[in-house]
Amino acid sequence: MSGDNEVKVNDEPPSYTSVVIGGDKGIWTQNDNGWVYAHEAGHLLGLRDDYIEVSTNPRKTRAKRHHEGHMMAEHSGSVANHEVREILTSNNVKCPCECRGL
Repeated sequence: MSGDNEVKVNDEPPSYTSVVIGGDKGIWTQNDNGWVYAHEAGHLLGLRDDYIEVSTNPRKTRAKRHHEGHMMAEHSGSVANHEVREILTSNNVKCPCECRGL
């Protein structure tokens, strides 16, 4: 891959999982589901994984404490408020709404 913020969609069945490389590049498999793309896009926006790898063969992970059900912690997890806050604050973006719930 040659440029920043570049994601390659691999159309061949891979022997690896979708990944973000170096914070701004990635390889995603074409047959991944929407959650995988959202999780990996979270990395492109600066979010870290909120899970712990329990085993590598087969690969098993578990959510870090207090991150259960979050997008960056569990497969099919939902976007958590703290994840939105981290994206906004790490990029010095001020939320344009009056939500106050973030």
